[in-house]
Amino acid sequence: MNGKDAARVEHNLTVSLKEYVDTLFAEKQRAIDKAENSMNTRLEGMNEFRNTLKDQAGKFVTREEIGITLRRLNEDVRGLEKKSAQAEGKASQSSAIFAAVVALAGLVLGLFNLLGK
Repeated sequence: MNGKDAARVEHNLTVSLKEYVDTLFAEKQRAIDKAENSMNTRLEGMNEFRNTLKDQAGKFVTREEIGITLRRLNEDVRGLEKKSAQAEGKASQSSAIFAAVVALAGLVLGLFNLLGK
């Protein structure tokens, strides 16, 4: 091999090596781009899920709100129980008065019946 042929072989090897390295670099860059796109898609899904949880948590009732509502309901129940007891007492009082009036009427009628004979 003469000097010119050796230079041509060396040039071909250099070009081939450059093309090989460029091809490898391009393949690696495509793999990186694909992984990056995949990661971005995954992160978008995670962010969407996180936002959904955040929105959902914002709609939940807090312990404080439940406590206030339960206290109000308990007060209302106590008030209704008190009114019910008062109504029952009035009904009992009315029943006692009615029984006394009937007894008195019976007594009066009994006396008229005794006196009238």
